[in-house]
Amino acid sequence: MGKKTAGEWNKGFARAENIEDRKISDNGGDGHPRYAGVDGMSPFVKRLWKGKNIHTSHRVQTIKPGKEGWIVEGEAGDIFLFQQKGF
Repeated sequence: MGKKTAGEWNKGFARAENIEDRKISDNGGDGHPRYAGVDGMSPFVKRLWKGKNIHTSHRVQTIKPGKEGWIVEGEAGDIFLFQQKGF
């Protein structure tokens, strides 16, 4: 088995119950796990996108779901389709 890329980070955050009194809830969050990269997020993303065509230096205007994946529209009018195969 390969090296672990992501792990559980926490199960929620404390929340302010009364801003004026600066009261903070210590109930430990909502119980839903949050995940983070074990060695930061960069290795996680590199593994996730290994073998895929990565576009750099493009500003994204919109991201929307398509029939076969995600449609990403750039600020300059360029359009990219990211298929969901392998996820």
